[in-house]
Amino acid sequence: MIGDWSSTNTADDISKSTGIYGFNRGAISYAFKDDGTGFIGKSGCGRIIFKGDSGEIKSANWDLKKSGLFFNLDKGIIKLQENNHFITLSSEEEKYPLSIGTDATISSRKFKVEWDGTVWI
Repeated sequence: MIGDWSSTNTADDISKSTGIYGFNRGAISYAFKDDGTGFIGKSGCGRIIFKGDSGEIKSANWDLKKSGLFFNLDKGIIKLQENNHFITLSSEEEKYPLSIGTDATISSRKFKVEWDGTVWI
């Protein structure tokens, strides 16, 4: 479907948007909207979300539970998180660009690598 589509399903956040939409068995399976945002995948089934004003690609659960996969292509950040298990690779981190652990704060993670290659376990 191409054009302006008004949804009664507010969970998909596509109300009154112009763009290209795909449906499978009555559910929206992809959308590419005129504001640069979009998604691929059904709600609750591994949906990938594209943010139109930055280079972010994330799984649908990222905004809700901070679980799944998050990429920020503009800043060079990759995060994987599930049930308090974290892996972060980030060019923005001042001291530890790579960290793995079970705590949300990078400085307290169990495995860290500094920019000079020093490994902390």
